[in-house]
Amino acid sequence: MAQRRSIFTETIEEGLVIQGEVYYSKGGANYFSGGNDPRGYWFSVQPVRIKDGMRSFMMGSGHRKFLKEAKRFSDKELAAVMPDEALIENMKALGKAAAEKDRALLMR
Repeated sequence: MAQRRSIFTETIEEGLVIQGEVYYSKGGANYFSGGNDPRGYWFSVQPVRIKDGMRSFMMGSGHRKFLKEAKRFSDKELAAVMPDEALIENMKALGKAAAEKDRALLMR
């Protein structure tokens, strides 16, 4: 099974959506942020452009939140891990803000 699970996809405008996913990450060094990420399940949201059946996004655009520590991936755990409604709504708002900020670059 895939190591990602879609939580929501919300249309912002024609060809632009924000997508929320729960996924498993092995953690370790994060060269983008300069920090060290924990191993476990994360919830992320990012703007995605859909045009002619192709999906594109900007690296570093969007937000993510650590949900649960885990030593290794489990299909059962991925199915069980679910962010609460308040977090989903907060992440949707952050995703919409990221889409607005990066709209000009995404919609080229």
